[in-house]
Amino acid sequence: MHCPEVTVVIRAAGERTEALCRALVLREVAEKDVFVLHERPFARAVRRNFEIGAAQGKPWTLAVDADVLLREGAISQMIERVKNLPSAIRKKTYVYQGRVHCRVFGQPRRAGLHLYQTETLPTALKFVDDKTADIRPESATYTLMQKKGFYHIRSNDLYGLHDYHQSYAALFRNGFFQARKHLSQAGTLLEYWTTEAHDDFRVLLAGWNHSLTTRQTHRLERVGIDEIKALTEQAFQQLNLFEKPPLTATDTARIQQETEEICTVAPRPFQWQRHRHRRVFPGADLLRQTGNQLEKLGKKLQRV
Repeated sequence: MHCPEVTVVIRAAGERTEALCRALVLREVAEKDVFVLHERPFARAVRRNFEIGAAQGKPWTLAVDADVLLREGAISQMIERVKNLPSAIRKKTYVYQGRVHCRVFGQPRRAGLHLYQTETLPTALKFVDDKTADIRPESATYTLMQKKGFYHIRSNDLYGLHDYHQSYAALFRNGFFQARKHLSQAGTLLEYWTTEAHDDFRVLLAGWNHSLTTRQTHRLERVGIDEIKALTEQAFQQLNLFEKPPLTATDTARIQQETEEICTVAPRPFQWQRHRHRRVFPGADLLRQTGNQLEKLGKKLQRV
């Protein structure tokens, strides 16, 4: 089943699942409407993503990170969900996000999958800065577009997998990245990684620890893939691990089945929000969450 009204842009950075990600997209979208980007830093990839979508001129532009594996029919289902929104909301929709089941977090979350209403992209492009040091340049546009009166639609439906079957190099980089992006969730993440008996989680922990102990002051977006691989190889000598081989055709069939099995759960209702100004200290929630997570982690370490 093809979706002729969508342009798909896959943002890649050396993921082991890049080819599989593209193959799964091609089940629903014609090859001429699928673009693969290898742009760094990520802010530049976001800009090119928006530019391609706007230039193609189709009603919808789907941004997919190459570490996302879509279930069958996911793209048409996402588009149909937005079309079925109340007219007043649909007309002001900027982006729709469903959920993917995340290997790193061990639960469904919204990551790596963004369905944009193409006619809003020229406005959103004004808020994308290629040189920004913001670690979340794409998410930053959500808040700014909400201030302009557009909607960020959030669905609890599951559309695929995220960060499954990645290389150790990518997982090391991911752990390094999460230590900077989600430090407030340290207690939850570290508890999950230390209780799962799989080498993927040993590598995530190694990346996390390196991020906290390194003296490098530059942001992760400025760390090249080759540099991350060098750090990975050094760490793996201690972990006694070797890099995973490329995925094979046999792997592909198995992963497709795995994706369907994990995503077969009952959907939950939509949530949509406009921007609301809060009359509280803007960092209060972050401080509270960080304190709670560190307290939990401290109690766990005391028991070890």
